[in-house]
Amino acid sequence: MDHLFLNVWSTVGSVALAILILLVMITVHEFGHYIAGKIFKFKIDEFSIGFGPALFKRKSKKTGQVFALRLIPLGGYCAFAGEDGLEDAAETPSAQPPAEEPFPEMAQKPENVPPKNVPQAAEKPVDKSGYFTNRPCWQRIIVLISGALMNYLLAVLLIVICFFAYGQTMVAVYKAEPTAEIPAEYQLQDYDVLLAADGQALYLTNDLAIILNGKKA
Repeated sequence: MDHLFLNVWSTVGSVALAILILLVMITVHEFGHYIAGKIFKFKIDEFSIGFGPALFKRKSKKTGQVFALRLIPLGGYCAFAGEDGLEDAAETPSAQPPAEEPFPEMAQKPENVPPKNVPQAAEKPVDKSGYFTNRPCWQRIIVLISGALMNYLLAVLLIVICFFAYGQTMVAVYKAEPTAEIPAEYQLQDYDVLLAADGQALYLTNDLAIILNGKKA
């Protein structure tokens, strides 16, 4: 029973760790898009970690950007204004003329319609210079590739951290067995470090086995 419980717990832990790693990778990826967009002054509607219902949401009063943490931790996104073209399509007037009323004299007149000669307050034009489709092509390309670039930089950073934390793996001798067939000065001693074999540098323990197997073949 204990063995089964440990197996289940190990499986759950592995799945949770995989989801966490995936979430970190996607967050870093989308953050790359976000940083590049901010540098080139793209208008960003929302930066979200996860999908589904929002667990936490905050809207910037200055920029109008929404930062959200959502329920399903299997993704994320950085939504740029105008990247799907829906805003422009919604504001484009239809080419089809409005249908005429069959009996115009019986049509109900809309209420609260201001007189034609009364000047109306001009609406403030919407600044669309930051929309994704309105930015230069080279900036859009940089924004698109910046996500993958951030993943690459994350991988390099993790390699550097592991190298400084654990150092370089060395092939060392822990217990040498002397033999009469080889002179003592040429025999391996305890805790000797092997740097090369047969003229080939050694970086991992498996490198020595590969070289020796190649010599036997």
